[in-house]
Amino acid sequence: MPYCSVSCGVIIYTIGDRAKNVTPQVVHVEGDPDHPINRGTLCPKGASLQQDILNERRIVHPQVRRPGSDHWEDIRGQRAERDCRKSEENRDDNFIEKDAQGKR
Repeated sequence: MPYCSVSCGVIIYTIGDRAKNVTPQVVHVEGDPDHPINRGTLCPKGASLQQDILNERRIVHPQVRRPGSDHWEDIRGQRAERDCRKSEENRDDNFIEKDAQGKR
């Protein structure tokens, strides 16, 4: 599965099969040797992916910082969907496919 915009292949090994009394956990991360982009190698970002997943301070819910605010707030459900929709609409309305010289 790709991790960043480079799209290197990453294999993530886990334990836990959703059975009772089993906590799913990532136990190992490595590059996919059959992936055509990285052929099994990982950059420091990819190699540290396990620590990113297991970090207790990892943000697991969408957050937003409103204009003029000094803090982030969790958003969920319909509010998160609305904010995502507004971001997409803004992107679509203001996307410039070609500049004045016709360059993409």
